[in-house]
Amino acid sequence: KPFAFTFVQDVLDEVIALFPAPFVHIGGDEVPKDRWKECASCQEVMRREGLANEEELQRWFTDSIGRFLASRGKRLIGWNEIMHGGKLLPTTVVQSWEDTSWTRRGIEAGHDVIASPNPWLYLDASPRDRPLSRVYEFEPVPPGATPEQARRVLGSEVPFWSERITSPANLELMAWPRTLAFAEIMWSGAPRDLAGLNARLDADHLARLRGMGVAV
Repeated sequence: KPFAFTFVQDVLDEVIALFPAPFVHIGGDEVPKDRWKECASCQEVMRREGLANEEELQRWFTDSIGRFLASRGKRLIGWNEIMHGGKLLPTTVVQSWEDTSWTRRGIEAGHDVIASPNPWLYLDASPRDRPLSRVYEFEPVPPGATPEQARRVLGSEVPFWSERITSPANLELMAWPRTLAFAEIMWSGAPRDLAGLNARLDADHLARLRGMGVAV
């Protein structure tokens, strides 16, 4: 419905006024497409635009919002579900979370990508289920990527959802020291050395965190 676009654009204008960054993340995951199948307005848009299914309808909607953001000098970021409906605006940034295949699909399609794959980086998984060594194995750029494709990996992000966080101490135990392993991957450029990382943690960084009152 036209009102939906008016509402979204009004909200985004407020967001743009608050945050000067060149990017705006619109999400795009967990879209209730079953409701779109029952929505007369949605089905009319699909007929009018020649869209084959609700996945393509999401892509059409995403591109519409992307063009609006571009008119405001911003670039759209969305979770990798926004790719399910086909080719997106070339300026769209994809944030891959399901696995590393979406990082590859994004860069091969010519998109810039933020790599945040669940099997390595979701810190709401406990340190028992996702130990520091697993985080430290993460490779932001998929193997075999061309130099041009590798440049499209803008960086990475550790997703840390709060559903399983029960207290401030619990939050700290989930975040540290795995965040240090992630930081070394992304910032140091040094060869991976898990034994060396653990030695540095034991000799220095864990004591620093404890000295700051952080539970580790």
